[in-house]
Amino acid sequence: MLDYEFDQSSLRWSFREEHFCLYLYTVVVFLLEAPSSIAFSYSSERANNVGLGFSVVSDKVFIEQHTFAYVDFSYKLDMVSTQLYLGLKAVGNFYSANPR
Repeated sequence: MLDYEFDQSSLRWSFREEHFCLYLYTVVVFLLEAPSSIAFSYSSERANNVGLGFSVVSDKVFIEQHTFAYVDFSYKLDMVSTQLYLGLKAVGNFYSANPR
């Protein structure tokens, strides 16, 4: 079943055990170089208690642009009376400045 939500600055949708999310943000002003942000994420539950995901976030403010990339791994450990979730995250950061 496909399920989705949409509001002024984001779109989220899910299909079975996969989840997608897209966020857009910009300041509406009368400037050509207005700050803006965009983010995309994906996560999915896999077999054998494993979860995988990735995200990309890009921000542009004035002369700077930051882009972050994330990769996620999780494992659900079933215990006698509860569940324990373990995870790892790898991050990459890309930066540029254009002073013109």
